[in-house]
Amino acid sequence: MISKAKAAFHRLTDLIKKLMKKGFFHIFTGNILVKFVNMFSVLLLPRLLVKADYGLLAYADNIRNYLIIINGLGISNSVLRYCSITNDSSEKLGYYKLALKMGTLANVLITGISITSFLIIDFPVKGTKTILIMLAGYPLLFYWFECIQFYLRANLENKKFSFLTLTNAFTMVFLQIGFGWFFQINGIIIGRYISIFITITLSIYLLKRLPYYNVKSVLSEKVNLKQFFNCGFVMMLSNLASLMMPLNELFLVGNILKDNNLIADYRAASLLPQNLTLVAVSIAIFAFPHFARNSNNGKWIWAKYKKINFLLLILTIPLMLLLIVFSPIINHVIFGPAYSGAIPIMRILWVTYGVNTCFRVIAGNVLAAIGDTKFNFYNAFLSSILHLMLEIYMISHFGIYGSAWGLLIVYVLSSLAANIYLKNKCEKLERAEALEHKSRAGICNA
Repeated sequence: MISKAKAAFHRLTDLIKKLMKKGFFHIFTGNILVKFVNMFSVLLLPRLLVKADYGLLAYADNIRNYLIIINGLGISNSVLRYCSITNDSSEKLGYYKLALKMGTLANVLITGISITSFLIIDFPVKGTKTILIMLAGYPLLFYWFECIQFYLRANLENKKFSFLTLTNAFTMVFLQIGFGWFFQINGIIIGRYISIFITITLSIYLLKRLPYYNVKSVLSEKVNLKQFFNCGFVMMLSNLASLMMPLNELFLVGNILKDNNLIADYRAASLLPQNLTLVAVSIAIFAFPHFARNSNNGKWIWAKYKKINFLLLILTIPLMLLLIVFSPIINHVIFGPAYSGAIPIMRILWVTYGVNTCFRVIAGNVLAAIGDTKFNFYNAFLSSILHLMLEIYMISHFGIYGSAWGLLIVYVLSSLAANIYLKNKCEKLERAEALEHKSRAGICNA
């Protein structure tokens, strides 16, 4: 019995050492620190601005986030997948520079169309147009930073990735608060621009110090550029359809209920539960390149996925229940008595994002890593359509609480679909691998 315990302990310590060496704990710790840093923003911004102004900023940010999702038409996503697959440094750099160039051109076009649209559209929340025009240039800058992040992840530079992510979070929060203290919403916007400029400058400096970055970028003649762009575009559509669900919530709350205070309540209620996905996102960031490199090994994929899923259940369920019980205290301490209306919404959203954490985030990322982007798109697209129809009905009949219940229902259905499909996909890959092995054995015997 003692020997078994010792063996298990040694296996655990070996695993921890391997994860430390590969940078998982840098990612995880970095994400935790990012969340803590962002907590300052969560804590101070609602208190820095009057409630109506906070609701206005939340509404405008929600619309701007749609543009963030379609950054570069998703080409940066292809950097992560294709650079993870190849071992050739020159080819990796070629993919990165291609994505940077083409994504920038796409973003310039998107920015021009966006500004024109903002000038034409009459938004229901007064002041939205001005804020959106001021923020129109931000998505392009964020796209450059995103390309660098994905390039580092594909090269397993997890420490540098985490450092840059943390730097961006620190500068973003403190510059927003600093400038916002004196200039309110305008100051917050100024802080965001200065922050992303600082992060990009530091990112370029770190890239130039990497030995494999200082090589000649080459793309093989075998590279299918159409597949490269299609992969990123489909992943973008999947992300768009998926992220539209929480974005649509705030948008529909604003447009149906037309109350800045209710917008502020819903925004406050969702800020903390969204962070429940911290562990799942950290694992996804770390594991993506590894799943990509084993994309044809169905047995390996399903075995690793089950282990990750089990770990998430053990960590998430007790934490989720604890947070539900203490929601009134958490809400009062962080947001103050003015946001007491957010408590019932927050409790529903703890469950919602618990489901998202345990069953949806990892499954979707694994499918993306192994190149099955079409299912993610179909699942996300159908889920977003269902969510839109359900939200309109639920908000109209049950008010602001109906929005939270609608998202929970859709996340449950979407998670079920993703897990069933992933299991079937792995079984199919396993059968194909067995047939290939049998075929090779037959050739050798002949």
